[in-house]
Parts: sequence; C-alpha cells; structure tokens
Amino acid sequence: MTISKTYTVEGVAFPSIAKLAAACDLPVKRVQKRIRIGWTLEQAVDLEPSPADNRAEHLVVDGRTFKSRSAAARHYGLEPKLVNERMTKRGWTLSQALELEPRPTAPYRKGVVIDGIKYSSMREAARKLGVAQSTLMNRIKAGIAVEDALSVSHGEREKLKGQSKPMFYQGKLYPSARHLLLAKPALVINGDLNKTVTALNDKARRAKNKCEIENLSLDEVSTEYGLAKVRFVDEFDGLRIELLDEEVLNGLFYELK
Repeated sequence: MTISKTYTVEGVAFPSIAKLAAACDLPVKRVQKRIRIGWTLEQAVDLEPSPADNRAEHLVVDGRTFKSRSAAARHYGLEPKLVNERMTKRGWTLSQALELEPRPTAPYRKGVVIDGIKYSSMREAARKLGVAQSTLMNRIKAGIAVEDALSVSHGEREKLKGQSKPMFYQGKLYPSARHLLLAKPALVINGDLNKTVTALNDKARRAKNKCEIENLSLDEVSTEYGLAKVRFVDEFDGLRIELLDEEVLNGLFYELK
C-alpha cells in the first residue's frame, strides 16, 4: 500500500514539492535544496526568514511576541511574503516592514560629517570629494562605513557587478567567467577574451535551461540565501564560506570541465 505524502503550508496541502514551488513562483530545485539542508517548508518558500535570520529578537513587536514573521504579518493584516521581502531585500526592521514605524530614509538624504566638515547630504559629500554618487552608494550597500566609503583608498578596490555569475574551475569558485579566464589565460580561445567569456556564459545558460544548475548571479545568491551582497573582489572568498553546504554550492553555479 502506497501512502501519498503532502506538503502543507499556510493550511493548504500540496501533493508534491513541485506543486508547492509552482504555487509560490519559485524554482523547484531551490525549494528542494532548502528543505534538504533543514529549512522548514515556510522558510523554503520565503514565507518565513531563513534559519540565519530567524532570531528571536526580530519577532518582538510593540510588546507582542510572534513565533514567526508570517504570524506577525498576518496579525497586522499584511502578506507574509511582502514583510519578508521588505526585511531581506530592503533591510527594513520588522516594525518597519509591518508598517508600525516609518520606512528607512534613503542614506544619501542624511547629513554627514567627514574629517570635521559637515555636508548637507551624501550626494554633496560625494560631489565635493570627487567620488561618484553611484560608487558611494554601492560601497555603502556593501557594508562599508560612510567615512570609509568616501575615502580614496576604496577607489582601488576592484568592484564586482551584482549580475556577475560565478563559475567553478578545478574546484575553485571564481566571481565570473571573465575572472576565471584572467586567472587561467590558457583557457582563452584564440586569444579572444571577450569571445571566450561569451562562450562560457552561453554554456552556463544552456546548463540552466536543462535544469542542471541554477546559474545564479551574485545579487540572486544574496537574495535567496539571506547573505550580505558581494560588491568587491576581496569580499568574494567569503561567499563560499557563508553558503557552507557543498551540495547547495555546487548546484548553483556552472563548472568548467
């Protein structure tokens, strides 16, 4: 006799993980991997925070204690997924995500003091100190303090684009196909770096279409696994350490054989 297993989330039973993932508009392999490394069903489909973010102090709001973000969201009449996205993608506090406190003010609108000089905004500071505003904001998003972000020394750090898609080669993870080829110039076809980069990215895209890998970008990894965004090459090595689980790591990126 065969007993069918169901997966119940928010009171709704699904006959398979594939059906559950489809209902939540998520790739089934991603949901399966999250469940395999011990996430709850709610965490796997983004209705609750990942284990790394699920700290008790986040769940005390206005004197009330909630067992999950989803429970808090439902109490205040909001969609759990919206509340979770506000916290994981925008960096809001739980109170802000639940609309009990004002949303964060954009950092560039705040006054800032650098080397004893007061500027009306980060925009003005960036302009007068000769730092592009977009560069400044990217540094701050990467977790660099305002004063350090405005310093000249950070101009020497090699930046990474959020759309960069890491690749494996001989057991090592590189930030992108271009970084892999620069480190291993013997792999460049006929001396044409750009053409080889395009060829590798096409191979990764085809592997994704075959559901062999997810081929996530740096920003997508940050969003899906609740990790800090990687904005500079010297921060990249920490990505593999934070992801921890080798099975998950190998399923995310293309590997050049």
